Amino acid sequence: MASAWAKKMKSDDIDHIYRDGRHYDCLFGEPNMSFWLDIIATYGAPVLELGCGTGKITIPIAEAGYSITGIDLSEAMIQHARRKAKDQKLPVSFKLGDMSSFEEDQKFNVVILPSNNLAHLMDYREAMNCFFRAYDHLSKDGVFVIDAFVPSLSILTKSSDEIETISEYEDPDGKGMFKITASAIYENHTQIRRVTTFQRKPDGSVSEGHLNMKMYFPQELEGLLNHSGLEIIERYGNYQKDEFSSTSMRQIIVARKKKKRDNQTGSGKG
Repeated sequence: MASAWAKKMKSDDIDHIYRDGRHYDCLFGEPNMSFWLDIIATYGAPVLELGCGTGKITIPIAEAGYSITGIDLSEAMIQHARRKAKDQKLPVSFKLGDMSSFEEDQKFNVVILPSNNLAHLMDYREAMNCFFRAYDHLSKDGVFVIDAFVPSLSILTKSSDEIETISEYEDPDGKGMFKITASAIYENHTQIRRVTTFQRKPDGSVSEGHLNMKMYFPQELEGLLNHSGLEIIERYGNYQKDEFSSTSMRQIIVARKKKKRDNQTGSGKG
């Protein structure tokens, strides 16, 4: 069964930031590659990235000489990532796929779910399926690394009337400046933050997009991992590997297979 995010990707309502990889690269900054390369240097390759987007993390890992596969649901993102890898003559395998139901024919020493991609898993069933798939694709001593925001009550309780500027960037086609603003409303009963984005183009026209993000709080995320047969071995509050605390804005988790999987856990297949 396709995930809610997979269905969203096929609809006309998908946010404009996922329609063109060039705009995605302009909108989002460069990732903290020193953290990811340190993780891979510690645990080794091959590496699997879930929600690889345009390859902003995948390609630098390949440049460092590691074998890596990237999976993403957006065909536009995958096509752009493939073009970038081809231009740099890098042997990266980019595949169109759903991170809650993917199937690869090999095991990986590192599986990563970076860049708050966890928020695209709209309910516990989807999250569990993703974690089960990660478990099944890990080598014996492999690790599953999740990088996600810590839900902030001050942000979640903002008024939906409040418009926030997200980014301004130069049009990849050189026609002027794009400006992205957004408003959001948080649903307590679903833990989903429903974001409406507004893309002001160089000609002054505005297009509206929609992006839903599931909030996962630290204790429930730990419980979901535990139920999936995974145990946390490290938890950081930032890319500098500072200790996770009540003031941390990120929850970066390194998990591995439990020595003995609980009886109630099982494969996410089916």
